[in-house]
Formats: sequence, C-alpha cells, structure tokens
Amino acid sequence: MTGRRWFIVAIVAVMFMIVVTSMIVVTPIILRSALHFWHQRQIANLLSGPPPSYEVVPSDDPLAALQKRTRQAERARLPARR
Repeated sequence: MTGRRWFIVAIVAVMFMIVVTSMIVVTPIILRSALHFWHQRQIANLLSGPPPSYEVVPSDDPLAALQKRTRQAERARLPARR
C-alpha cells in the first residue's frame, strides 16, 4: 500500500476509535439522565393519586354536590379528547 492509503486507513481508524470512545463515555450519561426523569415521573404519579370523582354521593354536602354537578355539566359540553 502506498503512503497515501496508509494515511487514509489511519484517519479512518482514528475516527472509528473516537466514535467508539464517545459512545462509551456518553451512554452512561444518557442512561443516568433517562433513569432520573423516569423516577421523577413515577414519583409524581404516585403522589398525584387517583383522579377526583365527580359523581354525586349522598354523603356530599350541598356545596360539594353543586360543584360536582357543575363539573359534570362542563364535561358534558366539552368535546371528547382523543
């Protein structure tokens, strides 16, 4: 092989090593970040609890019953979400 071909092979080899090294360095950072945000989402879901019930029950006081009926009427007027 000529000197020019060795030079091209060396450049390709160096570029390949740079790519592999960057993947080795960056992958743990990306995984750590993804795991962090996944944990935050799981904790937020646990803390938020179940959605509120807008069904009127006999134990509701008059104000709570009125608020629930109002919310039911608002939801009935809104278009369905997809």
